[in-house]
Amino acid sequence: MINNRVLTPAGGWSETLWDYTRPEILNLCRLLSEVALLTPLALLLMPWAALWSPLLLALWLLLLMLIPAYLNRVLLLLRLPATRRRVLLLAAGLLAMLLNLRLILYHPPSLFSLAWLNEFYAHLSEAGNPYGQRDFVVVFLTVVAWWRGLALAGRRNDIQDTNRRFYLAMGILWPLVLLLTANRLRFDVTQFVLLFLLASLMTAALTRAQQIEAGESEAAFPFSLGWLGRVFGASGGIVLLTGIIAGILSGEQVDTLLGWLGPVWRAAQLTVTVIITFLLYLGQPVFAVLQWLADLVARLFAGSGTVAVTPPATPAGVGTATPTPTPVFVPADNALLDLLAWLVGHAQLLGIVAVVLLLLLAVFISYRSQRQLAVTRRPEQMAREVTPAGRS
Repeated sequence: MINNRVLTPAGGWSETLWDYTRPEILNLCRLLSEVALLTPLALLLMPWAALWSPLLLALWLLLLMLIPAYLNRVLLLLRLPATRRRVLLLAAGLLAMLLNLRLILYHPPSLFSLAWLNEFYAHLSEAGNPYGQRDFVVVFLTVVAWWRGLALAGRRNDIQDTNRRFYLAMGILWPLVLLLTANRLRFDVTQFVLLFLLASLMTAALTRAQQIEAGESEAAFPFSLGWLGRVFGASGGIVLLTGIIAGILSGEQVDTLLGWLGPVWRAAQLTVTVIITFLLYLGQPVFAVLQWLADLVARLFAGSGTVAVTPPATPAGVGTATPTPTPVFVPADNALLDLLAWLVGHAQLLGIVAVVLLLLLAVFISYRSQRQLAVTRRPEQMAREVTPAGRS
C-alpha cells in the first residue's frame, strides 16, 4: 500500500519518487519469490520446452503476474463497481490466454489470422492428442500467474504473515519441488532457490520496515534509499555465502560460482596489485637504505671469522671412497599438510568468502551506527514536537 504521508516541499522530487517507488519494490520482491518457486514446476510440466531458457520463462511468468496486479490498481483508481471490475479482469485474462497460445504454440500466416483457433479446437477435441497437453499446460500456467498477480492486492503488510509464507515455502513447497525436479531438468534449480531466498529476505525486511515506520516517526527509523541498499547488500551477501557453502559441501557448484565471480575476482586482484605496487614504489628509498646498510655490514665482517679447512688426505693404498647415496625423504601422511594443501588449492574461493564476510560486517556496523544515532535523536525530535503544543 502506498504511503499517503504528506510531502513537504523541502523533500524535493527525489523524496517524492522514493515514496512512490518503495512499495513497488516490495511488490516486485513478493512476485519474484513466487516466480522462483513456479519456474521449475512450469518446466517440469513442459518437457517439450526442455530447450527453453529458464530465465526467459521466469520473465514471462513475472510479466503475467505484473499485468493483472497493475491493471487491478488502475481499475481501483477509476472507482469502478466491483462487478464491472471483475468482468474486465476476466476479459483481460481470457485475452492474455489467447495471446499466449497464439504466440507460443501456433504460427498463423498473418498477424490477424484466426485459423489457429480451428487447430486449437481440434487438439482439444481429439482424444489422446499430444498437442492438447501443450495447450492445457500453457492455459494452466496463464491462469495460475494471473491469479497470483490478482492476489497481490490482498497481501497485508504483516511480518507474521510474511514469515508464515516463508516457512511454508521452505519447509514444504521447496522440498516437494526439489523432489519432483530431481534429475528431470536440464538446468540446476539452485539458482532459483537462491533467488527465492534473496527475494524473501528483501520482502521480510521491507515489510518490517513499513510496520515500524507506520508506528514510529521517520527519524526513529530512517527508511531511505541508503537503508534499502544496505539491506539488499546484506541479503545478497547472505545468499551468496549460502551458495558458496552449499557448493563446497556438494562439490558441484564451486566451478560455476567461481565463473560467475570471475570478473569481480579479477578486479579485486588488479586493485590489490596496484595498491601493493604503489606502496613498493613509495618504499624504494627505504629499501635502498636497507640494502646499503646490509652491504656495509657484509663488507665489515668479510673474512674476520673465516677458517681454512683442509680436507684430510686419503691414505695410501686406499681407493676413493664410494659416496654414500643421500636418502630420499618421503613425508608421512599428515593432516596438517593436507589442510595446508587444501587451503592453497582453494585460496581463490576462501578469498571470496572473506570479502563477503567483511562486507556483511561493514553493513552490520553501518546499520547499528545508524540505529543508535536515530535512537539518540528521537527524544530531541519528540521534545520539539511537544514544545509548540505546550506553548499554545
